[in-house]
Amino acid sequence: MEKIKIEKLSEEEIERRGIKNWGIWEKEVSEFDWEYTSEEHCYIIEGKVKVETPEGDVEINKG
Repeated sequence: MEKIKIEKLSEEEIERRGIKNWGIWEKEVSEFDWEYTSEEHCYIIEGKVKVETPEGDVEINKG
């Protein structure tokens, strides 16, 4: 698994990447297994997420 990379993006970078045009995935608080087979990007617009990996836990906040 690739290392999780967290970036704080400027408004200009958000616009350049087209993030405001991405679909929105809503999910109640839950715990589930997940595995990615390719690179994944996300932008947290509300709340926070805790990702548990064999290398350690990572907490990602909105923005």
